[in-house]
Amino acid sequence: MEDEIEGFTISEQSSKALLQRDFEKITFFQQGCLNISVVKGRDESIAATMRQLTIDCARCLGSSYALMTTIPYGFVPPLWCGGVVSGYASAELPADDLDRLGRWMSRGVLGRAFDDGWLRGVYELNILNKCQANRTVHGTTLIDWVNRNRYGTWSEISENRFRWDLELETCIRAEHSLIQFNLIVQ
Repeated sequence: MEDEIEGFTISEQSSKALLQRDFEKITFFQQGCLNISVVKGRDESIAATMRQLTIDCARCLGSSYALMTTIPYGFVPPLWCGGVVSGYASAELPADDLDRLGRWMSRGVLGRAFDDGWLRGVYELNILNKCQANRTVHGTTLIDWVNRNRYGTWSEISENRFRWDLELETCIRAEHSLIQFNLIVQ
């Protein structure tokens, strides 16, 4: 499967880095899961553009689960970003990250754990399916838990898709909590 969206080519069969303006965007789509990582350059407005692109891509590709995150330029090597997004191992990744990516690829993507309510992590933009959004967290649904703890904002995209936006700093706190509640593939 391959789709052309606003000049970006997204291929189900491969993970590729695409250059445009002053940022590097790495996209991976497989088994209904879309991952977009943006390495920010001089253009600081790119996150908003990439949020919309992620939503458009998820809608066009029929993704059950999608995420987008931004990484400051020079913070990590590009191959590390590629490994994080694609889930495929890179020689530049630490052993712990390699193990986690391997579990995500086998259980999360190939096993479609996201259709059973599992998350890969918490990112600046998460497009979740109904099963993920309604997953039980500390006696309530994930949506209610997020609202109660002020971990970002929710909006309904369709009957079966929900958008969860967070600030980068909030992602770390929310992910730590969800790891404790066993909602993230570890």
